[in-house]
Amino acid sequence: MLINAVIFDMDGVLTDSMKYHIESWNYAFNQFEIFPSKKDFALLEGMSYKETIEFICNKYNVLLNQNEKDKIYLIKKNKLSEIFHFEIYPEIPSFLKFLKKQNLQLAVVSGAHKEFVDNIINKFFKEDFEIIITGDDVQKGKPNPEPYLKAIEKLGHPIDKLIVIENAPLGIQSAKEANLQTFALTTTLDKEHLKKADKIFSSHKELIEYFEELTGQNKTSP
Repeated sequence: MLINAVIFDMDGVLTDSMKYHIESWNYAFNQFEIFPSKKDFALLEGMSYKETIEFICNKYNVLLNQNEKDKIYLIKKNKLSEIFHFEIYPEIPSFLKFLKKQNLQLAVVSGAHKEFVDNIINKFFKEDFEIIITGDDVQKGKPNPEPYLKAIEKLGHPIDKLIVIENAPLGIQSAKEANLQTFALTTTLDKEHLKKADKIFSSHKELIEYFEELTGQNKTSP
């Protein structure tokens, strides 16, 4: 299969960071006597912070006013700043270098705020990604297809020449509704939650080996 570009989610794909988001979300909700599970936030990854707060409040039958909801997000943001430690998956730097050697364009589509995404990109991936879409760049975040549709538009390649790498159900849904071929990594959730992906990989190593075969086909395709 001939491909022209690869689109990456960030948390759980490029960076081992979901554990910090989950801890900070739990801490913030706990201040209001709301006790979500870790799995709640893993399943909601990619959703905007406003939608995340609304979802958790609805699930746990809690009524909060807008000021309280704003406080939850502020507490979450401050806690994340306090505990966050930059960790990229060890296989990622060489994987990105390999893909760039194949003359593939690389993009990031993340539901996180632009400031957060830019900090990570500038620290670890400054020369790697041509297109970066953040939660601040769209009106509707994942699972809506808008983030990936915006990436498609900016990349300028046919949809069937693009591959998305995700790790969360809402991200997979977003990409699939944009008609993109989507691969999933089991970094934060089991395969049972990732069934809508076209292919599921149990590790970055397995994913990279597949791409090595794929790009070999790339070279021999007419």
